[in-house]
Amino acid sequence: MKKVCIITSGHPPYDDRVFYKEARSLRRAGWKVTLICSTGNYDELTEGITVFGFRMDPFLTRIFIGRIFKLIRLVRLAIKERYDVYHCHEFGPLAVAHIANLIWSISREGRKRIIYDVHEWFPWSISWESGNPLLKRIRAWFYHRIHSLLCNRTDHIIITEELKIGLFQSTLAHSRITAIKNFPPLELFRPSKKNSHSGRFVIGYAGGLSRERGIYDLARATQLFSEKSGLRPELLLIGDFYSAWRRKTFTDSFGAAAFDLHITGWIPHPEVPIFLRDADVCAIPLPQTARFLRSLPVKLYEYMALSKPVIASNFGEMRRVIQQTHCGILVDPSNPERMADVITYYHNNPDLIRQHGNNGRHWVEKEYNWARSERVLLSIYSNLQPNSNVVSQD
Repeated sequence: MKKVCIITSGHPPYDDRVFYKEARSLRRAGWKVTLICSTGNYDELTEGITVFGFRMDPFLTRIFIGRIFKLIRLVRLAIKERYDVYHCHEFGPLAVAHIANLIWSISREGRKRIIYDVHEWFPWSISWESGNPLLKRIRAWFYHRIHSLLCNRTDHIIITEELKIGLFQSTLAHSRITAIKNFPPLELFRPSKKNSHSGRFVIGYAGGLSRERGIYDLARATQLFSEKSGLRPELLLIGDFYSAWRRKTFTDSFGAAAFDLHITGWIPHPEVPIFLRDADVCAIPLPQTARFLRSLPVKLYEYMALSKPVIASNFGEMRRVIQQTHCGILVDPSNPERMADVITYYHNNPDLIRQHGNNGRHWVEKEYNWARSERVLLSIYSNLQPNSNVVSQD
């Protein structure tokens, strides 16, 4: 049985893409899957997948020596067994896999195959950090060089949107870059009837919570809808802020508003549909910034799979999908008044809620589901192992 080691340092092991999509798909296809992470203490077997992990003090992860220590611990886990493939989520694990490969080469064990799974374009992330602009430019230049070097020595790169292919074309041949869309598994995301008996109109959101992701604008829009309609709606936020003080700042701003605010905190991925079933409409209020222009958030497809109409920002791939599927209404994310008008329009037109929800579910069943992405994933693995009969290519 072929062995794959999935490495992640910035995502929890039970992340939707890392575990519930890719790891489970590879396990079903006959691979022995081990998942290692640095986001928690784990030593367990889940659905036939081995999960190892450790947690470091948050302070250590912010200083250079702490990052080196984390890298060493991940490398030690990565060479614990003789794997055939290293599947790396983001840049840190990519460096881990290449160091592990160097160790295997020195010990004459032979080179292992490496797959780089890109969630976000790493060189951009440097520019989002705070700090001295000159030092950021120096760090960005240095990391860009290292990133290009490692990518050039990687067997295959997986991206989540075709728009990112151009970012790698100067580094890697087009045939070694594949887009695997982050579509939802149909068996996890099934429509269900609203469970609440309160009669409140519920606006739902799932994902990371921050001002940079438009959460404050969504809250203001909910407040305006309440004032215009005279109703007391509920803003349901499935996820959490990245620090306690950010959460407190938000709740202090809107905790006494004329709507009910429900923040669930981080929940296991399979429970997201359970919480979202009470939502009447769902929102993606991402601002039109460089960070999100090339991204297509998975939450769009999850809302569609659950037959929820979508209020989405009017740019990029989100605009294309909404216009193609007629599953929602596009808005200027920086205009809470316009967003409130759309919420009001949906509230006053329940037939449109059903129509847009049904349209979204139809397109997910037809095209935007993980079963289609799974075939692409297994094809990549099949090409990496041409003599293996573990997986087959369509």
